[in-house]
Amino acid sequence: MSVREPASAETAATDAATRAADRIIATRPAYAPFVQSFSAYTATVDQASVLAWRVTVGAMALLVVLAVTIPAGRAWYVGWAIESKAASVRAVESVIFLQRQGVGDWVAAEARDSLDEGDVVRTAINARAFIQFFDGSTALVYPNTTVTLLRSQRARFRPDRYTLVLVVDEGRVRFGVAPPPDEEANAFVQARVPGGEVHLVEGSYSVDVTKDTAQVTTRRGVATAHANGQTAAAVTGQRVRVDRGKGPIGALPARRDLLQNPVFGGTDVSGVPAEWEFRDISERDPAGMIKVEGDGAISFSRAGVGHGETILSQNVDVDLWDFERVDIEAGVRVLEHSLSGGGWQGSEYPMMLRITFRDITGTVHSWTHGFFLHNDDGLPVRDATRVASREWQRYEASLLSLVPRPWRIIRVEVVASGWDYASSVNSIHLWAD
Repeated sequence: MSVREPASAETAATDAATRAADRIIATRPAYAPFVQSFSAYTATVDQASVLAWRVTVGAMALLVVLAVTIPAGRAWYVGWAIESKAASVRAVESVIFLQRQGVGDWVAAEARDSLDEGDVVRTAINARAFIQFFDGSTALVYPNTTVTLLRSQRARFRPDRYTLVLVVDEGRVRFGVAPPPDEEANAFVQARVPGGEVHLVEGSYSVDVTKDTAQVTTRRGVATAHANGQTAAAVTGQRVRVDRGKGPIGALPARRDLLQNPVFGGTDVSGVPAEWEFRDISERDPAGMIKVEGDGAISFSRAGVGHGETILSQNVDVDLWDFERVDIEAGVRVLEHSLSGGGWQGSEYPMMLRITFRDITGTVHSWTHGFFLHNDDGLPVRDATRVASREWQRYEASLLSLVPRPWRIIRVEVVASGWDYASSVNSIHLWAD
């Protein structure tokens, strides 16, 4: 028996097992997943590879997006996150009223109250209010005025970025705009008026709003008005005007006339200048008359006995709170008069200017100034000027120097009085700035 037989038997058995395993492998599919897959995206190797790449690329894109947007979002939030800032308001004189958020009842303000966005402040005929804003700007609110704090905001992390918008619905406000914290500051300060918006920089401004007109006088700084798609500006010593429904008019002189038709242009069928009213209160006939002369002047005349008074008047009804200077100016001429001086009571002049006004207490006063040619009988003369000739005379006087000081002009009148008189006026102005 050969000694190699056991090895041959073992080899034969191994070969047989190998061939059996090969037959089993040959009958199996090319790919068998490690676990059962119920998705079409991983049913094959190629599909699983595509899905893996998609997930990888998507994750990388998300990483890039987060790497860019997170710092950018943080920068945006730090730069533009805003917070509302309250203002403080107090009464300077009398009682002022507040309407919270522009709704509800009016309530009297406390000694020093807060003012939030949307709150409305209203002053009565004898009241003033002082508003202090968060940036140091101020607003002095005069009588018969309504204002709304529309915007009072500052960037949460950038105090050099802020917005302040005050709406002046009616009345007059002296607005003091504080300087920005530095040259790079992004400060937006605006006064909104009926029909337009006025942008303000550091300085002092007078905002005057009537029914259809708003005027902003620049005491110091620059005011830029935007209205009806147009723009106009006013620098120091100038004024910008905004009429409802029209474009703004800028670079006007700060000095303006409070009277309408001061040179008597245009008359009605009875010969009375536009915007003016005529009346005569003579004690007996004949009544005094007015007439438009060829040079546009208005002549006054009467020939009779007993007291006569011929009046050309205009209701003004404007307060003088925020004006630094108010002057009356007129061109007058005296031709003749029968009574000497100012008559027996010193109050009858052939030409006289008369202004009715209220003082700070609301008391009504009357200021007059007369003009005459002669005083042959030595009669009393009060508040009058003797003119040297029958030529035109130019007269001007400051009203704010009167005692008591006028706070509101009610009416302006040109008056001829006495017995016989003949006089003229060619213009009358009430200059204010």
